[in-house]
Amino acid sequence: MSALWVRFSNWVATTGTTPAFIAFWAHAGAAFMVCIVLGVPPWAVLIYAAIKEYWFDKHYEKPPQTFRDNSQDFAGYAAGAGLAACLPFIEHARALLGHLLTS
Repeated sequence: MSALWVRFSNWVATTGTTPAFIAFWAHAGAAFMVCIVLGVPPWAVLIYAAIKEYWFDKHYEKPPQTFRDNSQDFAGYAAGAGLAACLPFIEHARALLGHLLTS
């Protein structure tokens, strides 16, 4: 077994299974899918996420959330929306690269 695999499996066992890590990726995936599948602009997802995390969750979520908890969730939304915003540029770059390689 390689040292890299051991380091990776140790990382998954310690970090990859924490609730904060799972919540971050759940929020990122939700934001990405809302942007891509429903066509909601990423800026609208960020406005929703800011209101939801810093106002609604602060006042109504049980158990009460700290500012750090809300910021971690917002960072997940921002990551997903950011990836969705970058996707057209990634697709354009891929198409351009494919055109350059076949020319």
